[in-house]
Amino acid sequence: MSHRKPGPKELITPVNVALFGYGPVARDFVELIDERGSELRRQYGIRISLTGIRGATQQIVLGANGQTQPAAIPPRDSWQPVAALEDYLRATGASIVVQAIPSSEQLVDTAAAQVLAAFEARVDVVTATKSHLARRWGLLADAASRTGCRMRISAATGAALPAADVARLSLRGFRCLRIRGALNGTSTFVLERLAAGEALADAIALAQSSGIAEADPTDDLDGSDAASKLVLLTNLLWDLRASLEDVQREGIVDSSAPRAVRAARDGRRLRSVATADGETGRLEVQLEALEPGDPLYALSGPEKAVAYDCGALGEIIVSGGRSSLRGASQAMLKDVLSLALDRGPAGFN
Repeated sequence: MSHRKPGPKELITPVNVALFGYGPVARDFVELIDERGSELRRQYGIRISLTGIRGATQQIVLGANGQTQPAAIPPRDSWQPVAALEDYLRATGASIVVQAIPSSEQLVDTAAAQVLAAFEARVDVVTATKSHLARRWGLLADAASRTGCRMRISAATGAALPAADVARLSLRGFRCLRIRGALNGTSTFVLERLAAGEALADAIALAQSSGIAEADPTDDLDGSDAASKLVLLTNLLWDLRASLEDVQREGIVDSSAPRAVRAARDGRRLRSVATADGETGRLEVQLEALEPGDPLYALSGPEKAVAYDCGALGEIIVSGGRSSLRGASQAMLKDVLSLALDRGPAGFN
């Protein structure tokens, strides 16, 4: 594969990135931009520099045009206590904030405050965090429009699965009637194991040991994770300003096991299906026994898929992209490149 090499008179454009959060996803993102640095300079003419990292209680400012090598980041005991958000952003000289703090109810206000501070500083945002998007979409969208800032959310809607790109760009001008998807890989994996006769506890343990499920899989199994992703895709596609509270949810419980077994005996597969109706505004996550031929029937293991029903034009289906740290960090890198290279309108679109 050939890459475009900047000519002698071409400039390499610096892209200064400040991180919110430094857990596994954020650390993998730093490793990724270090690994891909020379390639990104050749192919796109940009240099991504990490200029700051902010955790829950400590932060470090690496300065404008800082570096990306993980080994060069000073140890935590040399970091400083967190400063005011606006001071951190000013000190980093960031043009893009990458947010990768946990998607938890306890951090909704924290996550929203970080995005709002970035917008006030006229800094664009890439986020892998879902909770504030699912509960504060209207607030964040209004702030983006008011400040002229942009936000990209690929890693929050399915990691490597490009469902957000399809909803945000590819279906512009289409009359899309419905979204229907298997949006949580853990649910698909667990339901497959239940259909094979395993107990729920054993299926969850296997998902965890395989690196598919979180240590606390509650949000995966009760439908909250799929519901959050459905809200984000719905708002990208139709701008309904939906919230997590608008989604009716059915989770996977012990009594789901016999349902999965019965479905398998009948040649069907029990799936956790997230559906949004564009005309009624109804959003739900329900367990459904799917027939062969359904685009969600063939999913295996932790795979995900989204089908956009475009009426007479048929369904447009996006599938694949298994969840992983690298999938999430790659999605964030994609969004950083999108913001750096394409001057689109303010807001989420």
